[in-house]
Amino acid sequence: MKLDPLSNLAEFSPVTVDSLKSLTQILIGVAVPAGQASNSVLTSSKRSSVVMKHFSQISAENIMKMDALQPSQGTFNFTEADALVNYANNNGLTLHGHVLVWHSQIPTWIQIFPVISQLGLILWRIMYFKVPATLPEK
Repeated sequence: MKLDPLSNLAEFSPVTVDSLKSLTQILIGVAVPAGQASNSVLTSSKRSSVVMKHFSQISAENIMKMDALQPSQGTFNFTEADALVNYANNNGLTLHGHVLVWHSQIPTWIQIFPVISQLGLILWRIMYFKVPATLPEK
């Protein structure tokens, strides 16, 4: 088994098709690093060409999780998420949402609430009323 230095994934067999997405009518998706990540699909032409060739749908790895979208209470940052939305739109890709709340990427300001059982209500109130109003209509 040899390692692919680009993706750090084990290569089990050679790819024998020109494009994975050409094999089916369903969407073929991949999670992509984006934003300021050193291996961002937005800044790596090699990674971008692999995505464009083989996939029809993308999901953000981290930039659309809560700690990136709302690092402090009431302060939203959609810059990197918007860039990925634009990348998808400009390249004919669909964008699939990723998990909003992830155990290791909950902002500190949420973690300090004393009653964890209220976390769901807090998240619902914050994100339900803020996120849909700020996403681009595309």
